[in-house]
Amino acid sequence: MPTSTDSSLLLLALAALVAFLSAQVFMGWIRVSQHHAGWRRWGALGVAALVFGSGFTIAVAIGLLGEALAFPVGFRTVWVVGLWTGAMLIALPVAAWPSHKPGIVASTGAGVLLASVVVAVQLGLLSAIGFRPGLRIRNEFVAMGWLVMAVGFGAAISLGLPSPSQKNRRESWRYAGAAVMGIGALAGQALLVSGTNIPTQVGSVYRNELSASVFALIGGALLPMILAILMVDLELRRRQWRSERRRRRRDARRASALDSRSGRAASSMAVVAPATLVPGLAANAPETPPAATPSEAPPATPATAVDRCDPESPIASDAGPISTVRA
Repeated sequence: MPTSTDSSLLLLALAALVAFLSAQVFMGWIRVSQHHAGWRRWGALGVAALVFGSGFTIAVAIGLLGEALAFPVGFRTVWVVGLWTGAMLIALPVAAWPSHKPGIVASTGAGVLLASVVVAVQLGLLSAIGFRPGLRIRNEFVAMGWLVMAVGFGAAISLGLPSPSQKNRRESWRYAGAAVMGIGALAGQALLVSGTNIPTQVGSVYRNELSASVFALIGGALLPMILAILMVDLELRRRQWRSERRRRRRDARRASALDSRSGRAASSMAVVAPATLVPGLAANAPETPPAATPSEAPPATPATAVDRCDPESPIASDAGPISTVRA
């Protein structure tokens, strides 16, 4: 029979899985948005914000349920819906920052802002449980938890969303970034919870509203399945883009080879004599006599009747008597 400790470990492992999958899909859809413009880019960013708000809200709630409490807990429905909606709305412009201007500044700034969102969700869910007799939280532990998350989220986004100079980075870097983000979220939450007096609590005011079993059902079955489908979709998109890039490069190389070949053919045709361009023209073309050099005088040709102005010439007889002039 499983003990409460075993159940707590399973819930913590489930929270880690949901955080990892959410971080992976979140950064993947930001990457998708970088390949589009206009409403398609904002649609991809909306999917990323939806995944982040849903995934990390569920992961934080499951992590809180894994604290091995001796009493059943529940959550106030209005608080949970408000925290979930607020996390999505804030994550949308934060995700647009590294999408439009990828780099170390955008990654670090987005990590800090997203860590602040997750810390706010954790504090809000602690209040939504309604612990009795009352919960006290030490601010220094909240600051330490936020710092761990900020460092982890900033490093994760830097790994998962490379700058333009590192656009050829392998896909495995995004998996590493998702793991860092998930570890940072759970480590920060552990620090924050360690600064509270949860072990001294005896009950939950809202145990009859949104029960822990609902979060376990959503986080343990429904959400991981949806995230897995989105991961498969991202992988198919990545393979399609890779095949299109290869096809464009192949077409570019083929076009370059054809251009260079046609250029060589044009240059070779430019130096060929015109007589060789038409078949049979060179055979029928008259031979051009070699030009005479200045030292060689052309041979004298015998004078014709017209040149000698012979009176017996037909031309001379028709024109009348022509007197010859001696030189």
